[in-house]
Amino acid sequence: RGGFGDVQQNPGCGSEDTSGGKGLQGAVSELLQCDVQVGKSDAKTVLGTDVLPLAAGLECDEDAENIPELPTMLYPAHVVDIVQRIERAVAGIDGASVRSFGSAVNGFGDASSDVDVVLAAPKSVLQQSLNLGRVSNKDLAPRSLLALQKYLKDEGFRITERVMHAKVPILKMTCSGLECDLSMNNLLPVFNSRLLKAYADIDDRVVRITQIVKQWARDSGVHGGQYGNLSSYSFTLLVIFYMQVRGALPCLQTDADRRPQYYS
Repeated sequence: RGGFGDVQQNPGCGSEDTSGGKGLQGAVSELLQCDVQVGKSDAKTVLGTDVLPLAAGLECDEDAENIPELPTMLYPAHVVDIVQRIERAVAGIDGASVRSFGSAVNGFGDASSDVDVVLAAPKSVLQQSLNLGRVSNKDLAPRSLLALQKYLKDEGFRITERVMHAKVPILKMTCSGLECDLSMNNLLPVFNSRLLKAYADIDDRVVRITQIVKQWARDSGVHGGQYGNLSSYSFTLLVIFYMQVRGALPCLQTDADRRPQYYS
C-alpha cells in the first residue's frame, strides 16, 4: 500500500497532503537530513542503564501473585491528578501500585489523549482487601474492578462503561473532563510506554515523524487495527525502526537477544 520510498508515486495513498506540500517521503527526509549516530552513552543518560530490559510475555504467573517491579515516569499534571485519585481509591489495598501508560505519557500523545491506567496487585491481596472470596484467575480482574467502583466514584470518577468480557477487562470512566480506562494487572503496556518515552526523549523528531506517518495512514485508509490495518502502536514501532536504520536513534534493547529478562 505504499511505503516511505514510494508514497509520492502511489495514487492509492490518499489525495490530501498532510505534510505541507512535501509528501510523506519529503517531510520525513527533511526532518532526518541531519542524521546523528546516537551511541550507548546517550541511552544510558536517558534510562540510567545501557539497555532497556526486554519485557516479553509480561503477565502475572498462574497464581497471579508475582508482580514485577514497574518502571516509573514523569507524568503530565492532568495524568498525575488521575493517578492520585485512583491511588486514594485503592488505598485499602496493601502494596497496590498504580501506573499510567499509553499515548498520554509515552511522549507521542498530547493533552487530548485518553488516560490509560493499570492497578497492579497480587491475587491474594485483592481477595482479602476487596472481600472477593474464592475467585478464578480469569474472573479476578473483572470482579476486582467492579468492587472498586464505589471507591472510584468517591474520588470523582463517573463510570461510563464496564467492559468485563474483553481479553483485558476495563472500567471506562470520566473525571474532570478527561476519559480514563482502568485495567487490572495489565502490565506489559507500562514497560512498552517507558521504552517509547525513552526514544521520544532522545530525539523528538521521532514524535513528529510518527505524527506525519499516522496522519498519512489515516488519510490513506490504512490505519487502525480494528479495521484489519496496522495499529497506532505498530506505526510508532515502524518509525522507531526506520530512524534506527538511518542512525538517528540507538537500539535501547541491544542486549535483549543475549540477556533478556522475561516476566511470565
